[in-house]
Amino acid sequence: MTDKIKILVIDDEPSIVDALRERLEFYGYEVVSANDGLEGLKKAESESPDIIILDIIMPKMHGFEVCKRLKEKPSTKHIPVILITGAGIEDIAKNEPALQAAACLAKPYEARKLSETIHDIVEKYLKK
Repeated sequence: MTDKIKILVIDDEPSIVDALRERLEFYGYEVVSANDGLEGLKKAESESPDIIILDIIMPKMHGFEVCKRLKEKPSTKHIPVILITGAGIEDIAKNEPALQAAACLAKPYEARKLSETIHDIVEKYLKK
């Protein structure tokens, strides 16, 4: 049997983290979380997640900066990142760090769309 896929959720809204945790655990994923970008960078190092779900608009460090730093570090650059935001997707596409993300979803997103996105990332990046 294979190990569970570990997903790090980085979002400053506790209700969103709780909802994501509940849904992802229902689908069999292991979930760890961080409340802001700085904590998210630390957890990416210490937890070695398989996938990161990253909010863009957060205190302490903007999600684009978090994504940029993740992609610059040899120990985290391989981790697929799903950007989520309440801002327009058009704004995301113009940002350099977003181009390094595996996917971008606008809030509110459909549970089915998130599930499909994670499945696609598992198939593309994590299947060996």
